[in-house]
Amino acid sequence: MDDPLGPLRNSVDRLHRLVRGLDDTQLEGPSYCRDWTIAAVLSHLGSGAVLTQRRLQDARTGTTRPDEAAQAVWDEWN
Repeated sequence: MDDPLGPLRNSVDRLHRLVRGLDDTQLEGPSYCRDWTIAAVLSHLGSGAVLTQRRLQDARTGTTRPDEAAQAVWDEWN
């Protein structure tokens, strides 16, 4: 595979195209998971991506973060 991140970039771009035109009312509407709004799904995906990126960076540098560090990310995405 020439560009292993290509499919991920395409997925992110597709998601962006799907949601960029939604207004606040639509974002607070139900997602396919009836217990979650569209906004909650996007928050979950975004915060998960940030936390995963940090974990990968930490693994590369041998750094460890306290579990509580995730709360700041969740607060930002909420």
